[in-house]
Amino acid sequence: FVTVLDHKQVNPGDKVTLSCEVNTTTVNVTWKKNGEKLTCLEGKYQINLQGKKCSLEIQNVQEADEGNYTVEVTNRLGTVSCSCTVTVVIKHVCSFVYFCGSSEEMETLRHFEISNEVSELRFLLHGPIGAGKSSIINTIKSVFERRLFFNSLVGEAGDSFTLTMQECGHRLGVPVNCIFLVKNYHEEIRLDENINCLILDALTHIVYGANDYVERYTEKKNCVE
Repeated sequence: FVTVLDHKQVNPGDKVTLSCEVNTTTVNVTWKKNGEKLTCLEGKYQINLQGKKCSLEIQNVQEADEGNYTVEVTNRLGTVSCSCTVTVVIKHVCSFVYFCGSSEEMETLRHFEISNEVSELRFLLHGPIGAGKSSIINTIKSVFERRLFFNSLVGEAGDSFTLTMQECGHRLGVPVNCIFLVKNYHEEIRLDENINCLILDALTHIVYGANDYVERYTEKKNCVE
């Protein structure tokens, strides 16, 4: 290869072109996505070989188009390949939950009726200094007070790092669909509905999950007795 494929980040609906250059024109080219061979598909895939340049054009990119793309180049000397990843950037990830703001979700949580078996649900925030425990408290208070809240002091850590959701799930021993991505209020000077809806969505799942656990535990206990 003279040049190899570049990783791409694109928005839904965009067109993206993956291209590389080889050092000869007498080659056969095969494109694959996640190991599966691709063929030209009108309105979706366009495969081209112009001179020494190999390219794959993906039209109207959607989330399903994310993946690992590989181009294999073959001639009488053998086969070589190179790969790249295509990532689709999903904007406004919570717009499907909050069409008119976060008021409805807040009211659901305010008036949520927990199991009769307990008087309250308690949640443990666990992690080292700098993990974001106090920031979570501040953010939840900010959302429900409809103003920025900075009562809980935020700790600092010398080093921090980000784990992917899969790594987090593996380390904690919980499924990925029980991990919620949130953003804390930290540098903002006013409320942001995108931050609000993320924390409210996570909090709603946590409350319902905790309440379901209480009811299952109670039912199991009654059956034993």
